[in-house]
Amino acid sequence: MDVTSVYSFSELMIYIAISGIIFGVGSAISAANKGRSIFLWFLIGFLIGPFGFILSLVVAKNTNAIEEKAINSGEMRKCPFCAEIVKSEAKICKHCSKELPEISFDLASQKIQVKSIHDAVYEGNWSLVNQLLKEGVDVNQINPEGKTPLEIARERGDNLIIKLLISNGAK
Repeated sequence: MDVTSVYSFSELMIYIAISGIIFGVGSAISAANKGRSIFLWFLIGFLIGPFGFILSLVVAKNTNAIEEKAINSGEMRKCPFCAEIVKSEAKICKHCSKELPEISFDLASQKIQVKSIHDAVYEGNWSLVNQLLKEGVDVNQINPEGKTPLEIARERGDNLIIKLLISNGAK
């Protein structure tokens, strides 16, 4: 029996579109949990159907994006000693076993003693650097050693802080 005799062309197109949407949504959800672009993976799933969905299941995690999202949400933070990601409520770093400083983002009450953005960058404290930038600190200021925060972050190899500084106009 011929497929065209069972379904009209418009019914077939509706079936294909609904299948594409289902595979697109499935691909987008799977990829989003791995730190990938939701829109791009929806499009891939929509266009190539089950193959896009399978591809979204086997694609590697984007750990930098996942870590950055966790830090931005306040769920995680970077250890100032080893620069590894730990839970924000942790008292001791599980990687280097050093005691972690208390976190407070209320800079006006001076609960965190920070002399400059350079100190926060040197300590690898992404959340504090982000807060200082939001409060209007000059991202390109030079410290007494003649270094900018971006130069310090590059020396430390801290890609998350480098990306944050550049996105806020660091040169």
